[in-house]
Amino acid sequence: MTSASRNKRELSAAVEAGFDVKVFCDDKTDKVAGMSEDIPVIFDDVIPIDYSIPKLKRWWLIIKNDLTVMNRTKKLDCDVLSCHDLSSLRTAYLAFLFKRKKPKLIYDSHEFELGRNTSRGKLGTAMIKFWEGKLIKKSVFTIVVSDGIADELQKIYKMDNRPVVIRSIPNKWSIDHSVCDSIRKEIMSKFSSDVDTLIMFHGNLGNGNGIEDVIPALADLPGVGLALLGRKIDDRLFDSFFDIAQKNGVEDRVIYLPAVDINELWKYVGAADIEMMMIVPIVRSHYLCLPNKMFESIQSEVPVIASDLPEMVRVVNEYNIGLTCHPGDTAGIAACIRKMIEDRQMYEGFKTNLAKAKDELCWECEKLKLMEAFRLLE
Repeated sequence: MTSASRNKRELSAAVEAGFDVKVFCDDKTDKVAGMSEDIPVIFDDVIPIDYSIPKLKRWWLIIKNDLTVMNRTKKLDCDVLSCHDLSSLRTAYLAFLFKRKKPKLIYDSHEFELGRNTSRGKLGTAMIKFWEGKLIKKSVFTIVVSDGIADELQKIYKMDNRPVVIRSIPNKWSIDHSVCDSIRKEIMSKFSSDVDTLIMFHGNLGNGNGIEDVIPALADLPGVGLALLGRKIDDRLFDSFFDIAQKNGVEDRVIYLPAVDINELWKYVGAADIEMMMIVPIVRSHYLCLPNKMFESIQSEVPVIASDLPEMVRVVNEYNIGLTCHPGDTAGIAACIRKMIEDRQMYEGFKTNLAKAKDELCWECEKLKLMEAFRLLE
């Protein structure tokens, strides 16, 4: 719950709607940090799984954890359980399966579950489809993050009611440009060569973000520096980014900035000239994604260069806030960055449009759909 900004926003909406809220998760903190309300946290007491443990023993630990969490879930005194992935939903359903009084279920799917993992075999996929199809029908409503995912789920499971689309949008941010300028100077000082244009990627520094395609583009863009702001997911993958930079002779124009608190994020994203989000559709979930960073960039008033994936294209084109190109196309990425730099009229148009878009693409507007869905629980 430390960095679960979407969950915290939904909790706030639930409190605003009049619910008495508790959080049941694998976080040992007593309260949800960053909430204006004192929302208690109930620790589920699971055992961390070490994947170096032999597979047979590991499966026993997984089963033991599932039974532990299910038993503790059964003891929760609640009218509604909002479950934030399929495994949580399955646990909630099974925990109350033989109890007379059952809580109402909400399925909050943060990704396209059927297409989020490349390592699943046919049996694993079939099991996911079985449980998701069964439990969607047991839920009062389902929440997804994009229209594309909503359409897919409704089609696959022949749902009478379309999932509720609640995009991962932050609260409206008030930007102090003088603070952003100060952070910009600080960031620029970290480059070991002259940089006058700052492009940025922010978010989890993991696989499928297209960072390895952006770095080589710098070779044809003198004076452009890339800042990677976020959390390292895989040390080996992270190190490979700097190997790529060295091979392309741009190691002096790529820097790493550790992740910052969501409340501080605007200062850093707002310091950039261009936000990069070249997500590669290595799984179907990526193809249908509409990432937090899109809306965080909008709230920071920074033009974007995004992958030409349907949900991202829809937002970029509707609000005219940047450019799109094919993920993996290093030459196309370089061309988009160059166009942003050279066509100042177009760039300033994007900035003007961003100032307007942030009034609509903010949590204060987005939460109204969630508040409306909560009425189904009455």
